[in-house]
Amino acid sequence: TAVAARKFGMDIILFLDDPMPPVFGGNLLLDVILGAEIRFLGCVTYPEVEKAMAEEAAKLTSQGRTPYVIPVGGSTPLGAMGYVTGVREAAGQLKELGAEDVDIVIALGSAGTAAGVLLGCDLFLPSANVIGISVSRPADKAFARAALIANEAAKIVGVGAPDSRRLRVYDEYIGEGYAVPTSEGIEAILMAARTEGLILDPVYTGKTMAGLIDLAHKGEIGRNRPVLFWHTGGAGGLFACEEL
Repeated sequence: TAVAARKFGMDIILFLDDPMPPVFGGNLLLDVILGAEIRFLGCVTYPEVEKAMAEEAAKLTSQGRTPYVIPVGGSTPLGAMGYVTGVREAAGQLKELGAEDVDIVIALGSAGTAAGVLLGCDLFLPSANVIGISVSRPADKAFARAALIANEAAKIVGVGAPDSRRLRVYDEYIGEGYAVPTSEGIEAILMAARTEGLILDPVYTGKTMAGLIDLAHKGEIGRNRPVLFWHTGGAGGLFACEEL
């Protein structure tokens, strides 16, 4: 988000729900390089972060500025549209491969990715399924949030709500909690790097790949249909880890 803001000449204020760390590594180092103003709010809830952002936006508006508030993960109906267009592109590639009957595996956190992929599949890949590997929320709450965002995103493009039955969410791979690495996630990171040169991260894509591997071993995916792993980035997070 900070990179995109700088690209378009925008100032940046980041509100983080953590105390200030002794060392700025990983994504925080990138934020410093980008010249973002970073506000550490301590161990607070998402509603408290949203309240702090809203108050700052009101202050800036009163000063004649034009603030644009982006919530956690950019997970809004408008934000999900990026993944809708991403699925449109992927649909063309899959058609060339003859692999449109596919199971798409994604990381599911604040649910914007899942919402966009769900709606995108409804529009461009009607025979695809979406497999969400939750990295933070219980499966039922993650599913409900993804479906809600997808339904609102559908209104933007003037179509009906997508068929949420194509979305399956698994929460068995979270481990001790959000951003806490798991042994299975670390194994998946090392395997992906050493077999495919694919760099994953311990917060999102590592746990997602661990879920993909386990579901494939169980025969729940990959038996009769090809599997598409949707890499959502996060490699910068590796450099905040002391060791794997």
